[in-house]
Amino acid sequence: INITVSSESVLHVTGASGMQLCIYNVTGVMVQNFVVDGADKSYSLNLPKGCYIVKVGKVVRKIYIR
Repeated sequence: INITVSSESVLHVTGASGMQLCIYNVTGVMVQNFVVDGADKSYSLNLPKGCYIVKVGKVVRKIYIR
């Protein structure tokens, strides 16, 4: 599973087809969630600037929205 975010606040996820994707703020509150419905998906995140935690299956990554 590969998780990246571009400068335009687009989250790109590969290798997670059929898995639950959850985005949490730094206080641990879930702010968005999706079911990844393909092997190579992109999601436009309409979130305020800041640090977020992305969890897909057992993979956890920290991302920054600028």
